[in-house]
Amino acid sequence: MIYTQLNASHGQDYQQLMLMATQESPFSWVTSHQEVRALAMPAITEMLDDNNNESLIHIGVFTAEKKLIACLSLVFSMQQRLEHKATLQGLYVLPEFRRKGIARKMLAMCLSRISDNSAVYFLDVDVLTAAVAARQFYRQEGFTCYAFEPDAVKIGQNFYGLESLRLSVN
Repeated sequence: MIYTQLNASHGQDYQQLMLMATQESPFSWVTSHQEVRALAMPAITEMLDDNNNESLIHIGVFTAEKKLIACLSLVFSMQQRLEHKATLQGLYVLPEFRRKGIARKMLAMCLSRISDNSAVYFLDVDVLTAAVAARQFYRQEGFTCYAFEPDAVKIGQNFYGLESLRLSVN
């Protein structure tokens, strides 16, 4: 497995993984499958362009055959009064690659990036209550719940709660 920071050249691979994630596991992202399909490639490549956005880091995992199989994003706040917090978004691993330590290693890469930034004290993540495996993963990694919003997200005709989890990093 090849763990790397994604950049603009990975746009099509990232879009394909997002499409798979939002279809196979609609609780992976708040963004819907239709919204991902509607994203134009220039918007995706701009989002991944590390020269344009130093506050957003996308970690990707590729197989030896260069297939993108997992991703996780780390967001640093650029506002002075919020710079003590970083946020994780969009954790997804293809089903056939789960339970192999991939998510754990991506999280470790994010934590390593945070350790380079002495201003960050907390790492936050919001997880839909329906994403049971994700919530369990974060809890196993030491995250604890600090807030809960019922009926935060509507998917189809169903409402789902959003659990806010936090890890102290400094």
